[in-house]
Amino acid sequence: VYAFQTDDGWSGSKSKGQDLGIQAFSEDVYGGTLGGPIIKDKLFFFAAYEKFETDRPSNTQTIDDIAGVSQADVDRARSIFINEYGFDPGPFATTDTDEDEKILLKLDWYINDAHRAVMSYQSADGDVLFDDFPEAAILQSNRYNINEKLDAYSFHLFSDWNDRLSTEFKFGKKEVENRQISAGVGPFTPDFAINTIGGGLIGAGGDRFRHANELDNESTLFKFKADYELDEHTLTAGWEQEEYSVRNEFLPFSRGQYVFGSLDNLENRIVDFVLYGNSNSGVAKDAEANFSLTVDSFY
Repeated sequence: VYAFQTDDGWSGSKSKGQDLGIQAFSEDVYGGTLGGPIIKDKLFFFAAYEKFETDRPSNTQTIDDIAGVSQADVDRARSIFINEYGFDPGPFATTDTDEDEKILLKLDWYINDAHRAVMSYQSADGDVLFDDFPEAAILQSNRYNINEKLDAYSFHLFSDWNDRLSTEFKFGKKEVENRQISAGVGPFTPDFAINTIGGGLIGAGGDRFRHANELDNESTLFKFKADYELDEHTLTAGWEQEEYSVRNEFLPFSRGQYVFGSLDNLENRIVDFVLYGNSNSGVAKDAEANFSLTVDSFY
């Protein structure tokens, strides 16, 4: 069992007299491993677990570091969205919790003196907040979470049939699901970009590249190999099959991006221009692509 914790209080704030601009954060890591026999000399298990959590600023820099945008600009934009558009785009300066969790389970089964099986399962689930435009005043709703889940299974069988012949069989499957979701807004909220008098930019609403952004991939492996000892030589023959399938849905601007030349235009609902893209049917999901590939190897 182990645990690790740190926060901004354990970090230096300056390097060679220069302020590093480290904001408040905290990190916690804990986990453990456990293994041993289930049936003496026959069946063994191993388990491992780890959890990572961090509370950190969503904004990578302070509003004072954003060229052309003041806190007053951000406050006014947020007030306009709440009162005129009916949704809260969130603040610029706030915190978010990132998480990552990993699990491993394994069984070793000594079936008899000639055969041994190994089974395993792995999972990983991570969620991290991103801000792609640190030079702009991106409000919380315009940031996004990347959530990635992995599940992997495998089965391995080793067999010694006699003093000369041994075989190996393996089956493996891996599934990965990637979701990129705008933070704190509904599934139909568009992207808003507001230019300020000082030449800066405020972003709010659902990030334009997350309007339809999903990626799934799956792979399956079959393997059979035989080794035959012939005097001073080893003859090996086998077959492997790898199957891959991918589903990719990526269609930016499918909810639209509304660009305003000023905060006054935002308040008066005067849109300077709109960017919009979609599938021919007008349904973003119809633009997804599906790929598959099967590779067979003989040796």
